[in-house]
Amino acid sequence: TYRQLFDNGQALAQGLGDLGVCQGDKLAVMMNNHPEFVETMVASGMLGAVFVPVDPRSMGAKLSYMLDFTDCQGAICADYALPSLLSVVADCPQLKWLIVVPTTADFSLPASRLPVSDFRDIVAAMGERMNPAQQILKVQDPTDTMFMMFTSGTTGNPKAVLFPHQKYMGSTLSPLSAGFITSSDKFYTGLSLTHINAQGTVAGALGQELPCVISRKFTKTRLWDITRRYGCTTFNLLGG
Repeated sequence: TYRQLFDNGQALAQGLGDLGVCQGDKLAVMMNNHPEFVETMVASGMLGAVFVPVDPRSMGAKLSYMLDFTDCQGAICADYALPSLLSVVADCPQLKWLIVVPTTADFSLPASRLPVSDFRDIVAAMGERMNPAQQILKVQDPTDTMFMMFTSGTTGNPKAVLFPHQKYMGSTLSPLSAGFITSSDKFYTGLSLTHINAQGTVAGALGQELPCVISRKFTKTRLWDITRRYGCTTFNLLGG
């Protein structure tokens, strides 16, 4: 529910604050379309931090370049992306912490020169300590950067596009203002939240508090089964 999204975002924002994350700081997000991705977006917005979506398949020199170029001070990743992150820690001295979203029952926190925390533990611990007076909602200038999204890098190193708060808020309103979305609609995306297409779909849902169904990965063979099962009324796809 939107209440759960807000509460989990608040708890994560508290935990990130305890790690030293301040307004304007950058944090990488490396995972498929898990609910924790959206919770991290909300927490980042509450703090006034800047989240940097990174394809969870990234590794090696490309990964260290993206983390270093955007000056990410920490990263929230799924367990399957953690080995790639740990392999470039030595090349990214600005990294101060890592938070892991476990996707397997046997996950255990690895030894690392950086503090590594379990996403679930942070949200649970902070949620128990919070009260309404502790709510974190930093006031941001509309022109401040909300997130930095990398291009595909087909003509060289990927470019980090700055996406301000006012641009994102505009994208939350555009489906309704265009007249083809109503309060009874339900969004769907299976495209990666590390790219702008899926971000636009989620923005349209979040801005109007409409339901949004999100697949972890794109599936061509199950697309119509998913939309029928959950009653989705709209989605975006890429021409290819």
